[in-house]
Amino acid sequence: MTIQPGGYTSTQTVTGLAWLSSTVVNFASYPASSTGSFTAKTYTQLGTDTNPNNDTASRVFTVVNPNYATTGGFSYSNSVTGTGAPSQPDYCWKDTAGSTSLCVNSVNANAGIFTGTLDDGYWAVKLPVGKKIRLGGVSYDSFFVATNGTVGFARQAGLTSFSPSQVSTNRPALYALWQDMNLTVNASYPVNRVSYKVSGYQLIITYNRIPEYTPVGTDDYVTYQVVIDLVEPSYSPDSRFLVQYNPTETGAGYINFYNTAALNAHVIGIQSASGAINSYYRAAYPVSPFGPMFGASPIAIQFGPDANRLNASCDASTLTLNASIEAITPNSTSDTITVLLRSSTAPYEIVDAASGVLSSSGSASLIFTKANLGSSYYIVVKHRSTIETWSANPIAFTANTSYDFTSGVSQAYGSNMVLISGEASVYSGDVNQDGIIDASDGSLVDNDAFNFNGGYIPTDVNNDGFVDASDAAYVDNNAFNFIGIVRP
Repeated sequence: MTIQPGGYTSTQTVTGLAWLSSTVVNFASYPASSTGSFTAKTYTQLGTDTNPNNDTASRVFTVVNPNYATTGGFSYSNSVTGTGAPSQPDYCWKDTAGSTSLCVNSVNANAGIFTGTLDDGYWAVKLPVGKKIRLGGVSYDSFFVATNGTVGFARQAGLTSFSPSQVSTNRPALYALWQDMNLTVNASYPVNRVSYKVSGYQLIITYNRIPEYTPVGTDDYVTYQVVIDLVEPSYSPDSRFLVQYNPTETGAGYINFYNTAALNAHVIGIQSASGAINSYYRAAYPVSPFGPMFGASPIAIQFGPDANRLNASCDASTLTLNASIEAITPNSTSDTITVLLRSSTAPYEIVDAASGVLSSSGSASLIFTKANLGSSYYIVVKHRSTIETWSANPIAFTANTSYDFTSGVSQAYGSNMVLISGEASVYSGDVNQDGIIDASDGSLVDNDAFNFNGGYIPTDVNNDGFVDASDAAYVDNNAFNFIGIVRP
């Protein structure tokens, strides 16, 4: 036998084979070192054979890697150890506390945004302002959670489809587990839930104990979770998409069907609106690929545009931050800030975000769950009425990381801070958060002051509960000095 390409050759001798009989011949194993199509040829020869032309059989076969690949314009990788993938995600089940329920125990909890039936239907949800899902170079401001395991990014008829396919126009969509499922009332399956939440720059969608369309027994249900990285409107690379399957919350019957290759037709993959991206991790109807869903350890799969950055992590890092706000520090009051971690290289993707209270003494403790320990990130401080301020350089993150913006204006990128009471402080006055302090901010402050507005509003720049001339003074001064964001 020969196998090409690869140069494989194996010869076996068969003795004592009678006329019109058969035997099984075992050749040496072929350790494929690459994926792709190969041709195997088997040659037989008898010592007295006078016609060797009819002694050859050939077969083309395909070698695939079930754990990682770059295919169909996108890459994927799973969490199975020892695969040699360029990067791998961690399995890290996300807390569903605070999630919005879409369906609970076969009762539609959000009928106002629902189309179809609980057998074949979907919920349409708008993302928060300033956060998008990007796929195939297109940014989307909504997502569509289908009962049959598809998460779409535009409203289209395929979202109600119960017939999974690798040549479908059900797109743009992530096929988290596109399979004919049924959330309608079934006495054998009283407990189930579909929910979502936006946590920082992640969208988390959880399908819990979802039964098949025609379940067998009382344990034919599956639990899985979708985690999508959200991006800013101006961010050009595509989002990353993670799916993870929870074996402890999946019924033994469903897992048994999986282990015996008896699951009903299903597809796991992703496809862009144009179809240019069409990457499939697993399919059974009954075609491969055959990436695993369950194994010795729980499995997560991440899809994305860069094979080297499929590294969703379970690491947690606590950032101890010292910062001062120009208009608030003199009042010694506390206020909420949001801190972003941005990639150290262009286009400076938002990796994680956390909000916390900056105390009256200028300290805050924030926990990040998406930062990879040992990697470096820009620390970006945002506040309702200040200029967004970046750290001077990317900071290496460990389990416990500290950064002090107050020790000098050089701690900010471009030294974009001002000294107040001896502390480097972020500039106040960007009340409309457009990245520059100018007349448009002043107009908002003047209008609220004229109308005697107060309370927790962006135009109360100094956080004293009132909008008045003292707030306008900060805005006017910084507008005069053309203060704006300075960033890489």
